[in-house]
Amino acid sequence: MSANQPAIRTYWPRLREVGLFGMVGIANTIIDFAVLNLLILITHGHKGLWVFGFSALSFFAGVVNSYVLNAYVTFRYNKAGDVWNPSRVVRFIAVNAVGMLLNAGIVWLITPVFSNLYSPMIAINLGKAFATLVSLCWNYSVMKLWIFVVEEQVEQLVESDHYVSAERSITPIQ
Repeated sequence: MSANQPAIRTYWPRLREVGLFGMVGIANTIIDFAVLNLLILITHGHKGLWVFGFSALSFFAGVVNSYVLNAYVTFRYNKAGDVWNPSRVVRFIAVNAVGMLLNAGIVWLITPVFSNLYSPMIAINLGKAFATLVSLCWNYSVMKLWIFVVEEQVEQLVESDHYVSAERSITPIQ
């Protein structure tokens, strides 16, 4: 960073990206919690594997929203037709399958602990809130580094002060 360039300008792209990821995450979380609570209210299935299954389904609903919004808004991956590249979609599904297992497993394991103190619905939602934080960290890290790698961003990094040599070459995973 040069003396003439304010720090905010240097870090603005990352701050913007993290902020947008957070907003998309809020939308995903609203969808996730809404679907989870709707499934529980409709079926009265709030114990055992019902909680795991419903949490997995609700997480998946948020994941669909996540892919579209993160591809087009957060990471601005708008190369014609490349967003729906089968390799990228498969990586996204794999990452979110791990995230879903983390999320649903945490809800399933933590709900009985909270059930001793709260009603089943509150216990499930508290477990879901904690699980959401864990899966949020997992998803951002892996999406940024493995799914929505943008060649222009890589070129900007190479040209910036973050790398000593402009000859260094990094290409997106295909």
